[in-house]
Amino acid sequence: MNKIIYQKIKGTKDYYLKEGLKLKFVEKNLQIIAMNYFFKPIKFPVFEYQDLFKKTIGEATDIVNKEMYHFLDRKNRSIVLRPEGTASTMRLILENKLLDTDKNDLRFFYFESMFRYERPQKGRQREFLQFGIEYVNADSIYADYQILDLAIAILLKFEISDYCLELNSIGSLETRQNYLKDLKKYLLKINNQLSKDSQIRLQKNVLRILDTKDQNDLLLLKKAPKIIDYLNSNEKKNLALIENHLKMQNINYKINPFLVRGLDYYNDLVFEFVGLDKKSLGAQATIIGGGRYDFLINNLDRSKNAKAIGFALGVERLMLAANSYIEKNYLQSFSYSIIPISDKYYDDAYKIAQFLRNKGKNIYFNDNQQKFSKKLTQAIKSNFDFVIIIGKEIKNNKIILKDIKAKTEKEISIDKL
Repeated sequence: MNKIIYQKIKGTKDYYLKEGLKLKFVEKNLQIIAMNYFFKPIKFPVFEYQDLFKKTIGEATDIVNKEMYHFLDRKNRSIVLRPEGTASTMRLILENKLLDTDKNDLRFFYFESMFRYERPQKGRQREFLQFGIEYVNADSIYADYQILDLAIAILLKFEISDYCLELNSIGSLETRQNYLKDLKKYLLKINNQLSKDSQIRLQKNVLRILDTKDQNDLLLLKKAPKIIDYLNSNEKKNLALIENHLKMQNINYKINPFLVRGLDYYNDLVFEFVGLDKKSLGAQATIIGGGRYDFLINNLDRSKNAKAIGFALGVERLMLAANSYIEKNYLQSFSYSIIPISDKYYDDAYKIAQFLRNKGKNIYFNDNQQKFSKKLTQAIKSNFDFVIIIGKEIKNNKIILKDIKAKTEKEISIDKL
């Protein structure tokens, strides 16, 4: 009989004990910030039809070509594990006719696992956690402001100051067509110097070349035409308004003329909050990335139009960048271990545990058959804030409260506790 090896799959991660508590702390705080901006939670399936992502992300993208987990179900339908959340959100909105029933803006957030078959590295797994913000029916420049400010609020909350916000405008579809003609003309002249991936992209989707990670390609692109020079007057005005909004807040930003993001559905504003602490983040330095996708709904359903903007945040990268803040703050509530001095006080100890839980206290009831001294040592090693000792004092409705950090103890009434 072969021995079973209990081992997680490459590119996945377990969260447990301390790391599990940290993750819940991060999720809770992201949820609070999103709800402060009146975004509401959504949840969608882990798997979707493959065509959804081909239609939205783009068939020439690395995600669709190389990274999706794809399988056929029993009826021979092409299914994928979701690689990102925006397409699923748009499908949810269309399927549930939310644009028909709610004429106001739609504001959603999610905290979900995404799946991409790529090389695992620091801050990026094959199954990774993503926090996403989706703002639909977002016609105003103030929608852009709110999305950027929400992202900044997250970084501020987690005390991440060592970052640069990179901005670009990739314009409307018409602007992009004019730009792509000149970009392709330039790249055709140096086609034989490009990487194999970029040579393929030159034929399929030339804009994707700007998303290359090949160092030689990046050098060649320095002399390429820049899309920012092709923007019309309204697109330039919007970008200037966003810059002015950021300057008024003293936000560290720069214009990156080659920033396009890795998905085909973007238009106009695109942005990335890039962490500057390479030691913590490694090669994957982008913490938050997003932009506008005003034509995505129409691309899925020609009878619908709804401008939209949003961003996605890599939770693992956020936790790396904010490690010192999370370490200090993830245990926000006091924790108590209740220990009966001997077996005859177990019932009293349990009743008090339930009484305090109903009052909202975090209570660990130690029911292990160990000596009192061992239980007390365990409580100290486990970093509880307080130990509640149940003994003869219970006859007078009192307990012994031991403050672990202050190394003090006192007798108090249960009511005062």
